[in-house]
Amino acid sequence: KFTVTQDTENARESVNLVSEVTTEQIVNTRELTGYDVYVNGMLDGNTDATTYIVDGLETATFEFGVKAIYDNGESDMVTIDWYHVDANDDMTAVTKLKGNYPNPFNPTTDIAFSVNEVGNVKIEVFNVKGQKVKTLVDETRSAGSYNVTWNGLDDNGNDVTSGVYFYKMDAGTYTSTQKMMLIK
Repeated sequence: KFTVTQDTENARESVNLVSEVTTEQIVNTRELTGYDVYVNGMLDGNTDATTYIVDGLETATFEFGVKAIYDNGESDMVTIDWYHVDANDDMTAVTKLKGNYPNPFNPTTDIAFSVNEVGNVKIEVFNVKGQKVKTLVDETRSAGSYNVTWNGLDDNGNDVTSGVYFYKMDAGTYTSTQKMMLIK
């Protein structure tokens, strides 16, 4: 009997091999000895802790990877993309309409967005006919990341019907529209 359990969030896996020999069982387990940490596909270092500090990064997007190292081999690499902002850099975010969650939704959904400089931000909801249903944001925002909740009501406080809706963000020269679905 061969059992593999993975915890990809922590880049750990345990493997147990059990074989029957008459009335006795023999159990072999791999010993975790540490982790190899990769930055953009290159080995940056290793550690036996679950925390690893990378120094000297400039503002950019990086791919970090981790392999669990065992006494008899290593795991597959688990990777994540990471956007790093230098503490000395004025840019604290990118201007982006990030999406809504949950989608489909009932009765509310959170719309995530960010802006990279102080300025007016407008987020509006439209029906499939292109008619404005609700203004969620129309104000000056400082640089940063935000969430706004839509509760399925129009500008007059009336419930809208089930269906597809579009939400549009305007911030300076940036414009983006995404789709969401309300299911009642």
